[in-house]
Parts: sequence; C-alpha cells; structure tokens
Amino acid sequence: MNVDRNKQKLIKSWSREYKKGFSAYFLLLLMKEESTYGFELSRKLQVVNQGLPFGESGIYQQLKKLENAGLVSSEWRPSDQGPRRKYYQLTPQGSEVLDELTHTMVLPMLQALSHLMQLHFPAVAASLLSMTQTSREHSLEASPQVVIS
Repeated sequence: MNVDRNKQKLIKSWSREYKKGFSAYFLLLLMKEESTYGFELSRKLQVVNQGLPFGESGIYQQLKKLENAGLVSSEWRPSDQGPRRKYYQLTPQGSEVLDELTHTMVLPMLQALSHLMQLHFPAVAASLLSMTQTSREHSLEASPQVVIS
C-alpha cells in the first residue's frame, strides 16, 4: 500500500513539473498561430495535451511572466459575448526565444525521447508515429493548397 501511495505521489509531482516546465513553451507556440485571450489559450492547452488540465490561474501567471519578460504583449479588445477580453500576442523577441528553445532544447529532447521509446517501448513508438502521420495528413487535407505557376 505504501509503495502505491509513493508511486502516486511521484507521478503527481512529475505531472506538476511537466506542466510548470512546458506551459510557457506551449503558450508561446499557441500564440505563434494567432493572438488570443487567456481562456481560449487554456482551452487550446487542454486540447493539445489531450485533456490534461492546466489550471487557468497558472496560465494567467505564466502569461504575466511572459509579458514582463517582453516575450508577449497584450491588449484589451471588445467581445461580442460579454465584457472585453485581454488578448495576448507573441512579440518579435518572443518569437526569437521560441525559435531558439525549439532548436536547442525541444528538438534534441524529442530526438532522444524518440530513440529511447523505440528501444524500450517499440509498440508505443510505432503507435505515436502512426498518429503523427495521420495528423499530418489530416492537416494537409484541411489546409489550402498553394499552387505555384
């Protein structure tokens, strides 16, 4: 029973660290797509993390930190559905930081993770590869085709 409780405690702790470590990166990525308001960012984070909850208050704290660091700017905009909303957008400096983080930290980590998953969990790695290919094909079908003449 004690081992089970320790395991759950460890998993909960790692989950918290995962969210803390990656939430700022995910927010920057989501703002690269378009400027958006905090609640919408929260919803998008849950979608890309397959339902893993990110507390809204934590997201607003991250957005404040990103804004104070000059990586994000914000502006109030009117809303058709109630009170005005604070929209956040990536700054040029935020875009540079996102690009550097992606190339110096995230991509090498993904490559290492992919290698280790293939070694230790080959069925899971094959499933992930299949999901990635399906997702890529779906996004290509949904996006407009560019014709170069």
